[in-house]
Amino acid sequence: MSIEKKTMEMIGLIKSTPEFKNAKNLKNRILQDRNLTAMIKNFQSEQDNLYKRNLPPNQMEAEMKKIADNFERISSRTIIKDYAEAMQQVQEMIYQSNMTILESIDKELNI
Repeated sequence: MSIEKKTMEMIGLIKSTPEFKNAKNLKNRILQDRNLTAMIKNFQSEQDNLYKRNLPPNQMEAEMKKIADNFERISSRTIIKDYAEAMQQVQEMIYQSNMTILESIDKELNI
């Protein structure tokens, strides 16, 4: 079986986890609320505008932190916070899977 097919199988496994299903459910609930959707789109727009400014790395990082902190503050009492936490769980699962693959390959190659 090809790597691409195995990758698609792994994606299917991830999508079948309770963590992914929870994140998807929360996202669907957010998209049904105009105010919450507008909050997310505004956040993404602010990020896009910041990227277009071509700031030096340190300034870019500081400005991004301001945007993220502001978004976190205004969304902390909404379902958006729950969605962000759910996505972190999914991303952690993917990260751990990737690390297991890399460690196995490194071990096999004696790196």
